[in-house]
This record gives sequence, structure tokens and C-alpha cells, in this order.
Amino acid sequence: MSFSKSLQGVFLLWTMLSFVQCSEQKRNVEPGSGSRVNEKAESFDEFYRRFHTDSLFQLERVVFPLPGFNSELHYSNPGKDSVYMLDGEPVNGHWSSADWVMHRQPTIDPDMKMDITRSDSVAIERTYIPGTEFSMKRIFKRLNSAWYLVYYKD
Repeated sequence: MSFSKSLQGVFLLWTMLSFVQCSEQKRNVEPGSGSRVNEKAESFDEFYRRFHTDSLFQLERVVFPLPGFNSELHYSNPGKDSVYMLDGEPVNGHWSSADWVMHRQPTIDPDMKMDITRSDSVAIERTYIPGTEFSMKRIFKRLNSAWYLVYYKD
């Protein structure tokens, strides 16, 4: 009887220690990185270059389901489009990894403008044609030490 209680105590202690160790490891792992532990903060410029040239990297660095605003959906039938606000941005749907089309470096023609506003933790890219309603917006955020696309308006 006492051996059984001792065994139960050891098992309970082992379970608690395993839970604490897993919790500690989860805090130090970046989203989408597998088991990679936090490293030096990633440069936005290097992330941005790689994001547009490496399709697998891009899929790892989009937070799916990705909230956003699908202009085609909205303007083709605005009466049936359900729009809500998320962090001050309009959302009428979510992109999934299954319907994701690789984003390449935007090509800017002479009529278009592109602005990127950055801080240490957020980068907002806006591509637009002045004087029109045409615009595209992407919001990237640093989560732990890595950059991710967290919002897309086409």
C-alpha cells in the first residue's frame, strides 16, 4: 500500500514538473518556428525581402486565418457584404493558407505611390493611386522577435 502511494506521489511530481517545463518552453518559442527558441530580433528589411522571395517562408509568416478586407467581394455586392472593424481596420473576411496566393514585391507604376510606416513592432505598408479609391494595405507585426503579416486589404 505505501509503495503504491509512493509511486503515485512520484508520478504526480513528474507530471507537475513536465507541465511546468512545457509551459516554460512554450513561452520561448516563436509562432510558426517549430522548436526554435527566441533569437536576436529580426530586421524588418531582411524579413520583407525574404517574405517576397520565399514562398514557404511567407506561408510560415502569415497569421492564418488572416483578417482582411476583400475589395472585390465588397464592391461586387456591397449590400450583402458584412464588414466589422478590428483594431481600426475594416474586415469582411479571412484568408486561409488554402486560398493564399504568394505576394511578390509590389511593382509600382508611375501613377502609384507606396508608403511604409514603421516602428519597432509594427510596419504598415500602403500602396495606392492618389485621387482614387484604389489601395492595398498590409500590416506586419513583430511577434516575439519575428515579423508576421497580420492584416491584408486588397
